[in-house]
Amino acid sequence: LLAGLAGAAVGLLFAGGLRRWGVDDEASATAAAVIAAVLVSVGLIVAMQLLSQPRARRQTDPGFRASVRAARRGTEVVGILVRHGLGPYVGRGSGTAAATPAQLRQALEESGVVFVKFGQMLAGRPDLIGDDLARELGKLRHSVTPLGRDEIEAEVRAALPDSAELLDSLVWEPLGSASIAQVYLATRRDGTNVVLKVRRPGVVDEVRRDGEVIRSITRRAERHSSIVASIGIADLADAFVRDLERELDFRSEARDAIDLSASFEGSMIAVPHVYADESNERVLVMDRAAGVPLSDAVLDDWPEPSRRAAAAALLVGNVGAMLAGDRFHADPHPGNVMVDSDGSVALIDFGATGVLQH
Repeated sequence: LLAGLAGAAVGLLFAGGLRRWGVDDEASATAAAVIAAVLVSVGLIVAMQLLSQPRARRQTDPGFRASVRAARRGTEVVGILVRHGLGPYVGRGSGTAAATPAQLRQALEESGVVFVKFGQMLAGRPDLIGDDLARELGKLRHSVTPLGRDEIEAEVRAALPDSAELLDSLVWEPLGSASIAQVYLATRRDGTNVVLKVRRPGVVDEVRRDGEVIRSITRRAERHSSIVASIGIADLADAFVRDLERELDFRSEARDAIDLSASFEGSMIAVPHVYADESNERVLVMDRAAGVPLSDAVLDDWPEPSRRAAAAALLVGNVGAMLAGDRFHADPHPGNVMVDSDGSVALIDFGATGVLQH
């Protein structure tokens, strides 16, 4: 009641102000007053609900604090979309001009690593979003600025308290840095070169928070654009968030890598051995794959038989596993395919794998 009265008062004052400012159209002044009243009323209701919670609960309840953070983050991301000309797609602003692919890419980049990863997923679906948008989203960076040694070392030592010898051999210059993890080179006691995939501190909370924001924004976009709704972007976002949450537990990736190794047994594709007993949900330990990423390989310098052998190995091995109902690599982009000039192929990064059921 108090919120409604306050909103009505503000609305009347706002209408009077509009008339003093020279707005003579009675319908426009009334509509503006109603909008102002509703916004003020809703704002006061939300504020009173928050303040009605006991102070101790507001300070200590993780769910309450998470909801507040998610709401703030959602407002922040919507603001980014509006700045890049995407406001009409989320109910902010008016206009019918279609946003350019570059505007969407720039907005995703500014929104953070989870949104970048979502854009990368969409880039692989030109059948849904079209070739032009897929090409533009394909420009999204696959690497992010690595965290400093202090943050990562604390995470590694907490995750592997009984592996002092392995940690002492660790080379702290990362081999790679992505949205979920950073990768480092180390040496086991027997002299085997291994890599440690270390989950970035704080990424679990970030994925949960931004995952809900992505779900909310894509549902809103479907309500405001029939074209977006025809793509089914909200369903894609929901599946993306579920898969990303699963990727956060490296024990799942270890199991999938072991299954992949069995799938490719007898093929020309190698899968690095995973040391499951030394891995956990935060750190994955595996042999270092030979070769260089396909994205970095200078294929023009390779003899043609080696190029053909590598292409055949990747096609026959992964597609063969897929058709046989075995586990296959679901994200064999050039950064996840290691190749050598002799034509040998190895796959890395097993966060996305699959099995065809039918």
